[in-house]
Amino acid sequence: MAVIWFHLITASVATGLGLLSLLQAKGTPLHRLMDWLWLGLMSCAALSFFLIRQVHPSGGWSWLHQHDLWSVVAIRQGNTGRHANFMKGAIVGAVAAGTAAFAPGRFLAGILGY
Repeated sequence: MAVIWFHLITASVATGLGLLSLLQAKGTPLHRLMDWLWLGLMSCAALSFFLIRQVHPSGGWSWLHQHDLWSVVAIRQGNTGRHANFMKGAIVGAVAAGTAAFAPGRFLAGILGY
């Protein structure tokens, strides 16, 4: 149960930080700091996802998890356009995954009592 809470908290904070980062001026020291924090939080969320066996028994990578890696590779190659697109996709994916977590029978639905 602790791993689910850890995943929920890191993913939620990362999603909020990612949304803020998208609104910031790009390339500034604050933007880079926020993106490194986002990467760390999303990496923790992605890795903790593999420990949640009751939700994802195979423990394999999904296309959502790969956004972390693709985004870092793109920015390291100097392709800021591709990096921006991966970041937008990662945020949309995180919001979609968070929304799906409220479906009946899922963890958050159970906490909320439906």
